[in-house]
Amino acid sequence: MIRWTGDAPEMIPRRPKKGLPESMKDTENKTALPGTGPAPAEDPREASVRGRFRKTARPVFFLLLAGALYAVFISVTGLYVPCPFRLVTGLYCPGCGISHYCTAMLRLDFSAAWAANPFLFIVLPLLFLYLLYKAYRYIAKGDRTYKKPETVGLWLLIAAAVVFGVLRNVL
Repeated sequence: MIRWTGDAPEMIPRRPKKGLPESMKDTENKTALPGTGPAPAEDPREASVRGRFRKTARPVFFLLLAGALYAVFISVTGLYVPCPFRLVTGLYCPGCGISHYCTAMLRLDFSAAWAANPFLFIVLPLLFLYLLYKAYRYIAKGDRTYKKPETVGLWLLIAAAVVFGVLRNVL
C-alpha cells in the first residue's frame, strides 16, 4: 500500500494476518490472490537452480537464434562473412572456414565440413560436451570455478589452435 505524504510516496508494510499461527502468516507478501491464504513455501535451492537455468538458457537461446538467422541469410544470399584476419594478412586463421563448416554440418556433409576446417571438425564436438558439463555444474551446484585440469586443457586447446593456424598456412 502506498500513502502519499507531501511530495513523496511512502510505503506502508503489510500487516500480518491475525488469528493464524506464526508459521502460516504471509510475511513475505507471496499470496497468489487476495483471500487464498499463504503461498506454498519455495525451496531456496530450487529457486536458485531455476534462476541459474534461466541465466544460462537465455544466452544459449539467443546464440542459437543468431546462428539460425545467419544460416538462413547464407542460404538465401549465398554470402558469407569474410575473415578479418585473412583480409588483412592473406593468411588463414585457425577459425577460417567456420561458416562453411557450420553450413556443411547442417547439411550433414561431413567431408565438406572436414575440408572447411579439420581442427573445428575434431574440437567443436569436444568443446560442446565440455560446455554442457560446465552448464550442468553451474546450474545444479552453482559452481563456476575452473579446476586445474580444465585450465590446463583450455591452454592446450589454445596452443593446438595456434599450431593448427601455423601449419595450415605452411603446408
